[in-house]
Amino acid sequence: MFDADVSLIEANKKESKKTYKGFRGMGSLLGFVNGYCLYSDFRNGNVHASVGLLEQLKYIHEKLSENGIKMIYRSDSAGFTYEIMDYCAKNNITYFLRAKEFGSLRRQAYGLEFQNLTEEKQISEFVYSMNELPIRIITTREKLKTDLPFDVYGNYRFIATNSNKSIVNVYESYNDRGVCEYNIKELKQNFELDRLPSSYLGANGLWSSVVVLAYNIMMAFKQKLSIKRLTARTVRWLLTMPAKIVTHSGRLFLNLSTDKKTFKRILKWRIRCLT
Repeated sequence: MFDADVSLIEANKKESKKTYKGFRGMGSLLGFVNGYCLYSDFRNGNVHASVGLLEQLKYIHEKLSENGIKMIYRSDSAGFTYEIMDYCAKNNITYFLRAKEFGSLRRQAYGLEFQNLTEEKQISEFVYSMNELPIRIITTREKLKTDLPFDVYGNYRFIATNSNKSIVNVYESYNDRGVCEYNIKELKQNFELDRLPSSYLGANGLWSSVVVLAYNIMMAFKQKLSIKRLTARTVRWLLTMPAKIVTHSGRLFLNLSTDKKTFKRILKWRIRCLT
């Protein structure tokens, strides 16, 4: 699954521009596969979220195809464009997108028969056409709290897809996008991508690239060592541990200044890295 999203960073810098959220800042168009950030395009805050998405999709699709990996694409409403969905349809890419709440989508949803998803939410589907491209739309609605003697529903949301999965599975597949949001949170909180050190766009872009590189190194540690809760703090603790390389009988040894329990843990990590 390839997740695309834009991360904005609030910063009142010399070259920063006003974002759609109202604050001045800069941001990155990011793309994640299995936790790794495979795509990062740093840009100013006034760049629309949909700019660069198609180029990102084509680039990642090419790289994954070269390695024999089938691509599944997931994005928020910025990816709900004819160009994105048409490219996916022509290249056999399954997509899950948050559809923009057009009035035409709402009008079609009002006449549908819904089934219960939860006690407070219902789900249904229909086919929508964009420039003669048929798009499967999964829609949900929520039960509103009112004093009326009958149920009233609202808060319609829409998911666009070309998947053949059941409507519930499509709904769940899109909502797994929370993993992408967690990865961005990791970048911001543990790798300080929530701040910009320079007043200039180019310098901050370099900073962003270094942060993404550090994040990917940590992800490699996490997956290779099978440590689900490995954080940047743990890696920093490991890299700053007092150590000394010594030679004995023509062999190299690494002397660590740590307790026996920690030494056994590091030894286990070493064995995993070598296997």
